[in-house]
Amino acid sequence: MPNENMSVTTTIPAPAEAVFAVLADPASHPAIDGTGWVVKSLDDVTLTGTGQTFRMAMYHENHPAGSYEMANRVTEFAPPRTIAWEPGQDRGDGEVGYGGWIWRYDLADRGSARRHAVVRLVGGARVPA
Repeated sequence: MPNENMSVTTTIPAPAEAVFAVLADPASHPAIDGTGWVVKSLDDVTLTGTGQTFRMAMYHENHPAGSYEMANRVTEFAPPRTIAWEPGQDRGDGEVGYGGWIWRYDLADRGSARRHAVVRLVGGARVPA
């Protein structure tokens, strides 16, 4: 798993600033999640910097509990170009263990009118902390 990664690039008909604002608002994540696993944000926060954490309610029919929570720690924050976070879960002792994938979004405006954002999502596995 440590060497596993993926990268997807797409163009969205919106300026990078608008796309970044959606990514920095965890309450909007269920609307952009393609898996259907993200249910809702558990914190009423907008992301503002590295080290910040936000929690999400999740659901997956193959998860032992069905419904579960994920904590996410922001690892990169450079508006309106880059945002990244690493997911984690409670280890059972009240401490969150982060590890697995890091979700990173790199944004760039396309064209002089700044009407489209090129979004590059990179998910990479790493050894859990």
